Amino acid sequence: MRAKKFRSPQEKKKLSYEKGRRNTYGESSSALRQGIPPRKNLANRKIRKADKSLLLEDWEAAENKRSKMLAERWQKISDDNLVDFFENRARYREKQANRFAKIGN
Repeated sequence: MRAKKFRSPQEKKKLSYEKGRRNTYGESSSALRQGIPPRKNLANRKIRKADKSLLLEDWEAAENKRSKMLAERWQKISDDNLVDFFENRARYREKQANRFAKIGN
């Protein structure tokens, strides 16, 4: 059995930032959780409806259209990396501070 590697608090914090993600889409987390299933259902419903109508058309054209629809299917946007999020936030704050410093002069 391998011995557990003990990490310093600084190492733990660094690993936490590297693994962490942040939702920057602009919705609350509960709204995201509640919104994902209906969006997926709607996208799948469109595909099923298209499949039914494509059965009446030419088979090859129907397959091409279906594969195109599957490629354009709705997908959840992944959350941003915490490190990138905090870097962008710091840049924004610096930009705002510079802007207000120019106004104040």
